[in-house]
Amino acid sequence: MAVIFNIINSIFGILFYPFENLNPAWGMIWISLTAGVLMLIIFRFTSNQEGIKKSKAKVSAYILEMRLFNHDLGKMLASLGRTLGANLVYLRFMLVPLVFIIIPVLIVLIQTGYRYENRPLKPGEAVIVKAILKKDFSVVNTPVELKAPDGVVVETGALRIGSLNEVDWRISSQKAGNYELVFYVNGKEYGKNLHAGEGLSVLSAERAGPSFSSLMLNHSESRLPDDSPFISLYVSYPDRVLKIMGFEFHWIIWFFIFSVIFSFAFKGIFKVEL
Repeated sequence: MAVIFNIINSIFGILFYPFENLNPAWGMIWISLTAGVLMLIIFRFTSNQEGIKKSKAKVSAYILEMRLFNHDLGKMLASLGRTLGANLVYLRFMLVPLVFIIIPVLIVLIQTGYRYENRPLKPGEAVIVKAILKKDFSVVNTPVELKAPDGVVVETGALRIGSLNEVDWRISSQKAGNYELVFYVNGKEYGKNLHAGEGLSVLSAERAGPSFSSLMLNHSESRLPDDSPFISLYVSYPDRVLKIMGFEFHWIIWFFIFSVIFSFAFKGIFKVEL
């Protein structure tokens, strides 16, 4: 599974590489275009295009019937029933391609989220780092130490939160760069990457354990070993603000806006009936 995730990471690294040092809006437009075209291709070859075309024609015809017979309540209601029936048939034709589309779209969303959900630290900016221990390791009795590399300052001592079995520190970056924080427990060390600067860095806010869900959602960084005392190591990166054309929305909203626009813009080129 790790090999597959590494291949996916490499593919998206290539896709985003030209936009790493540009305004993040360009990367969002590009990945939305790529996703829109990908969805069109999958839809084209997994859907019943003729059935969709006929269903849409029937819906249009029945709507026209409703307008023509708007003076006859009985005929208008009959046309309305046929319109609803044709819509249900249309929706049935959409289900099969959606099954094939959902997994690629989830992969695109996860990879895009690594770059757009959070942003790297700015020089001098402080964040909280969390080490969440497994229930077999008491936060009171387990010695956890954080060491930061040059360019990163640990501003506070360890804050132990017994109710969460968690140890927190406040750190700050002094200059742009890619760093590794090191957590020491009983002579063993466990790393967590940290990014500071600008651009579309692949950010992994959490380095998690071996569970499949954690690996699926955080595979931009290797998982913690099975014998690790930690459930996860977490950096509370700031949220990324994505402002395009003067409007500020969450990145996932921009993604769906642009991907839908591009899908409809290119459906004629790919001869896709939506």
